[in-house]
Amino acid sequence: MLHLRDGASVPVDVVAIVEGLGITLEGSTNLGSSASGCLMRVGSAFGILFNTSVASLGYRRFTIGHELGHHQMTHHRRTLFATGQRHLSQPGFISSRWHELEADHFAAELLMPRDPFVAALDRHAPGLDAVREIAEEFETSLTSTAIRFAKLSSEPVAAVVSQDRVVRFSWVSEALGNVPGVGRIPMRPDDPVPSSATLSLTSNPQKVRRAHRVAVNCRSDTWFPRTSTTFALREEAIGLGSYGRVLTILTADYVPDPDDYDSVPRRSSRSEDPWAEGWGTTPRSARRSWR
Repeated sequence: MLHLRDGASVPVDVVAIVEGLGITLEGSTNLGSSASGCLMRVGSAFGILFNTSVASLGYRRFTIGHELGHHQMTHHRRTLFATGQRHLSQPGFISSRWHELEADHFAAELLMPRDPFVAALDRHAPGLDAVREIAEEFETSLTSTAIRFAKLSSEPVAAVVSQDRVVRFSWVSEALGNVPGVGRIPMRPDDPVPSSATLSLTSNPQKVRRAHRVAVNCRSDTWFPRTSTTFALREEAIGLGSYGRVLTILTADYVPDPDDYDSVPRRSSRSEDPWAEGWGTTPRSARRSWR
């Protein structure tokens, strides 16, 4: 069993962890453009392939962590190897399959341990620059770093990944999600991107490929139209190159105090946030937290 320790040094040596578990690790050019990694099983032996055509070191490391998550969470194996001896993955929080999302969160928590990551948060003001600098420090992808940032930040922060004018994945911090009308999951996969600087960017594939960046001030109801009061947001977005996606970071210097809105019905964080307690509870079974 893999044990994650608070206080682990960063960047986490995921290669040493994989090899220490007796798992063969190799790069491959034969996974095609639709898969970034693969977990294989031959008898009782396991191997991980990662796509060497992916240029980003952070994304390669995240892919290795994702496949390691499939290996370590043994309940995945019944699903992954039901019809064959290998499983191709496309990590990055874009799959709707429960086992892929679990492996994504496993990789994020493995590569960005809570204590050193929170310490890094304290050294930076919230925003896209902070995400980029922390991603460089932890050698992680921008997307996974942004999601971890929003998950662990004590500030009002949201991370949104979009593509082709629709939301692929989003996460908001507790401070922002507690605002009535926002909620912990205000945007779901396939929701349209609201009229915003992000929409303009994701509508321009050339700018996305060139990692174009935009930053504007906007009102909260641009992104969260159900709030009963508005407040100022800072919207920063960047194209993610050949991935064809856009990462947006939303931050606020001030949000309304939830205690001022006791008359507004609010759902509990348990019902809104399936990952509020680690892996959350899936229809199959309760999952263990790897924090």
